[in-house]
Amino acid sequence: MKVKVRIVPDGRHLEVEAGVKALDLLKLAGMNSESGVVLVNGRPVTEDYKIREDDEVTVVRVLSGG
Repeated sequence: MKVKVRIVPDGRHLEVEAGVKALDLLKLAGMNSESGVVLVNGRPVTEDYKIREDDEVTVVRVLSGG
């Protein structure tokens, strides 16, 4: 089953298979754990969290400045 993933602030969407790990999802979005965070149902998850078919998934690019 495919899960739709929203990428913020890029405005892009990805579709991934259920069971993919959050870290792999970051890589597919062109990020790593330092430049992005995966939110599932509005809450951050760990890198080893496996996406489920009923999850609402958003990948957020972390912005930093100095």
